Amino acid sequence: MQVYYSDRFLKHSLGRGHPECPERLRVIRAGLEGKKNCKILEPKPIDKEELELVHGRDYLQELVSLSAAKATFPDNIFSEHTFDISALAASAARDAAMNCENDVAFALVRPPGHHAGKGFFGGFCYINNIAFATRSLQKKKKARGMIIDIDYHHGNGTQNIFRNDDSVFYLSLHADPKTEYPGTGFESENNKHITNVPLPPDTTDGDYIGIFGKALDKSVKSFEPEFIAVSAGFDTYYMDPIAGLGIRDIGTYGKIGEKIASLKLPTFVVLEGGYYLPKLDEISNSFFSSFQKI
Repeated sequence: MQVYYSDRFLKHSLGRGHPECPERLRVIRAGLEGKKNCKILEPKPIDKEELELVHGRDYLQELVSLSAAKATFPDNIFSEHTFDISALAASAARDAAMNCENDVAFALVRPPGHHAGKGFFGGFCYINNIAFATRSLQKKKKARGMIIDIDYHHGNGTQNIFRNDDSVFYLSLHADPKTEYPGTGFESENNKHITNVPLPPDTTDGDYIGIFGKALDKSVKSFEPEFIAVSAGFDTYYMDPIAGLGIRDIGTYGKIGEKIASLKLPTFVVLEGGYYLPKLDEISNSFFSSFQKI
């Protein structure tokens, strides 16, 4: 497995005690280091103009300006490094996408990205990493891609970017948008290439696997993707401090991975949420062990 990671991701800070903290990456990386067939690689540099594959030029300039001003919003805090580090995270996701043909690739990044739309940020996200990676891979090789979002929260930014792009299928399982951020992801928003599956808060391990398997099989059958991109949010675990469903068995994440791996398609994974530090390494290892023994 190839892991795209930079120590620069640790410099991004939303303030002391914030759940989206540098320690998330330290914990996951520590669980991967020294594992068989696991290579940790530095992402390549990126130019701002490349990000126009998914974001408007004016929006990108706004991010640059907000970073310089060290602006503060309820869910998004900017520092002078925010834009550069966010762009590097997108670059890592792109590198994972470009190198997933023969081996699953993982972008171990922060800040996360699936709440960033064409022209908006939110939910700790600034640039949509998985959308940029997906579009970059499609630019290199014209292919139908499926994004599978297993984060607790709906990826409103990803849906916004691909809303009118039927070359990408977006499948999202997430908490009930009537009560949870960002308030999107209702079944009424679905179309032929977008499937939202809202879940009740008491969704158990068995419930999740059953619902996920059924939704995945139906989506793959109807769309026939040629590659898979996974927005890996590990915040569905019941102990997560800001999210959490009724998933108690860490092995459930391995079963989710098994279902994705069974598709036998080029697959890359981008980290989104997941904030329960004591189990985060076990959860990520359970997921990735399904693709290969690491």
